[in-house]
Formats: sequence, C-alpha cells, structure tokens
Amino acid sequence: MLIIRPAMDKVAIPLREFIDFLDFEIEKVTLSLNQEKWESIVNVQKVANDEAWLKRLTDLRRDLDIYELTASVERIEKLVGDVENTFEVENGGG
Repeated sequence: MLIIRPAMDKVAIPLREFIDFLDFEIEKVTLSLNQEKWESIVNVQKVANDEAWLKRLTDLRRDLDIYELTASVERIEKLVGDVENTFEVENGGG
C-alpha cells in the first residue's frame, strides 16, 4: 500500500479533471438536445443520435466515483477501457 497509495493519489488529479470535462460535455449535449427539440422543424435522426450519445456519456459518468476509482487498480483498468470504447480511442490515445 505504501507504493500504491501515492500512485492512486497522483491518478486522482487527472480523474477529477476528466470528471469535470465529462460533466461539462453532458451539460452541453443536454442543452443542445433541449434546443433541438424546440426547433420549428426537428431533425429526428439528429435528436436520436444525440440522445444515444448523451446516454453513453451519462452511463460512463455514472461509473466515475473518484473514491471508488482510487481504491481499485482493476476498477481503473476497466474505466480506461470504457473511456477508450466511448471515445473510440486506441492504445492510450495513439
């Protein structure tokens, strides 16, 4: 634990930043959806796509509990895989 705890504390900073980013993206998509639904002519396909994207973002955000994440290396590995899948990132952003 003497080795793991400092590493987890280091990981917590970028995780908090990512959570802030994700919260911002969720709010942005939610606002956009609300505006799209009030247009005089609604693009049903775009609204459906945006709703699906919002669901993916909110599902990912639901799994981001900073206290839980910093307690489990396995949990972080799963989260990284989920983030890569959601944003279609391969090999750590390469």
